Parts: sequence; C-alpha cells; structure tokens
Amino acid sequence: DGLSYLVLVAKLFNPVRGENPAWIAFCAAVGAGLLVFSFWSKAAAHRVVGDFAWHWGDFFFKLDGDLLFDGVFELFPHPMYSVGYAGYYGLSLITRSYTLLGISLFAHSLQMLFLALVEEPHIEKIYGPETQEIEAEKPSSTEQQQQQPGAPASPPTSATPSAD
Repeated sequence: DGLSYLVLVAKLFNPVRGENPAWIAFCAAVGAGLLVFSFWSKAAAHRVVGDFAWHWGDFFFKLDGDLLFDGVFELFPHPMYSVGYAGYYGLSLITRSYTLLGISLFAHSLQMLFLALVEEPHIEKIYGPETQEIEAEKPSSTEQQQQQPGAPASPPTSATPSAD
C-alpha cells in the first residue's frame, strides 16, 4: 500500500503550476515538517514496542509480559495510527493535490477503523483492560488510610487557591 501511495504522489506532483512561489515554499516546508514528524513518531513508537509487537508477533504468539506505553505513547494515543500518518498530509501539501488529500483522508480513516475494530480489541484481549480502568478501580491513598485502623486522618484539601 505504501508503494502504490508513493507512485500516486509521483504522478500527482507537478512543481510548475504557475502558483505563487511563496505558497509553494510554504507548502513544501510544512509538508516536509509533517513528513519528519511522521517518521519520528513511528520510529519512536517502534523503539517502545520493539520488533516483536511492531510486526504483530503478539497477535500470533503469546508471551508473558506487560504492555508498556511509554515515550511517544505518553504524548499521543496510538502514534502509529494517529500522528504517524501526518506524512500523508505532508505529501498532500507538497503535491498541492486535493485528490491526494482525499485519498490520504480515506486511507487514514481506514487505518483508524482497523485500530478500533482489530488492534484495540486485540490489545484488551491479550493485555487486559486499559491502564486507566485499572487505576480507577484502585483505592486512592486517602481511601487506603481510612481503611487502615489507627491511620492518621489526612488534612482536608481546599478547592479554592490561597491568595498568597
């Protein structure tokens, strides 16, 4: 799919259209920035999940281990599927093609559909529910103190900021 997309980019790229050179330079600079950002986010995601999970090894083989969302995952949810496709929009800007933009939107929406229908159910099946759900079930430190006999009461917290 990536090769056919690049062939389409080459076909739709027309550097001479009689457009304003400043506009062409702007589109090229922002598009290149989006390409770099896309590459960085996918490379950073690969560093976090490793080759095994990147190439769907955990889809076919069960290994003991926890799912780790660190690094770029702390900034963006599912960076391979979300911001990792910023390069599509960068190439759309560089080519200045609405056709490529439409195809990029369609292709990215299919990736997000795959994420929702395949990837997320697979993650929940293999690794369990999301971390936020697990943390929501844990009692807070205040609740733990109240449950422990003889624990000192925690000081009340103020909802309004102090006027120091």
